[in-house]
Amino acid sequence: DVTTKKPTKWSTYVDLQNLKVEYKFVNCDPSMGFDQELLILRFTNKSDGELAVSWHAQQYYGGNCKTCDSPDEYGFSINLAPDDTQEGSCELESARELIIFSKFTDINYHGDATPLTSFQLNALIVSTIENN
Repeated sequence: DVTTKKPTKWSTYVDLQNLKVEYKFVNCDPSMGFDQELLILRFTNKSDGELAVSWHAQQYYGGNCKTCDSPDEYGFSINLAPDDTQEGSCELESARELIIFSKFTDINYHGDATPLTSFQLNALIVSTIENN
């Protein structure tokens, strides 16, 4: 279970020949909305070619997968230039595919407080983009 320790420094999710995926937990205090904890993803292209990466984010809250039945809504893809790194952030403009909501931390939030218990980047496909 990757979320038990809740690393606040980059931890490796997968390290392939041409791609490294890492994650960490951060506390966010957005200018609008409730304070929250996010799991942030970082994708690094370790090759000298452009990569296309796609996956289905499976997110488990209280042990129940809340996104498993929604591969279209939670299916993501990014392109990475050679030696490029993309990572999520607390900013409201952060790419949705690079963050996973973990839990609200705001004392004023009174809704369902079930935290993220685990996640998987399912059907992770990495392909090289051929430039003609």
